Amino acid sequence: MNNPAVYLVIAFSGVIATFFANNYLQKKLITIKNKEKAIDFLLEYLKNFENRCVDYWKKDTHDEDCSLDIKIKYKQLNSFINFTYKKYSLQNKQVVNTLFLKLFSESTGDDFDSKVRKCSKPKKVIEISKISNNIFLKFLENKI
Repeated sequence: MNNPAVYLVIAFSGVIATFFANNYLQKKLITIKNKEKAIDFLLEYLKNFENRCVDYWKKDTHDEDCSLDIKIKYKQLNSFINFTYKKYSLQNKQVVNTLFLKLFSESTGDDFDSKVRKCSKPKKVIEISKISNNIFLKFLENKI
């Protein structure tokens, strides 16, 4: 067992094993970091969507630009949510999808695109914020 070649093979095997273990851990850490960035992006985009909906319902009259923006942001956020949940195998996708659909229904319900709307809807604003906060918490559950 005093053969230096044996010691060299053992040392080399250790180096290779360390390299592959380190490579695996690096990929795992990068995936975790990317998942957290994706969730942060969803949280920010959700807040922007909520703000736009709140802006719309705080006004006394219909705002065509705001209405269109809400519809566009909904489609975009829905796509981002589906992509992120699929890519990172996040938990509670069904709950988030249900809440998000409820948020959209609340945001675009009643007299949403009515040209004759004459008042703001404070109760609707509160409900939109409440649903949005529930979604926010579901996103955070995947981050922790």
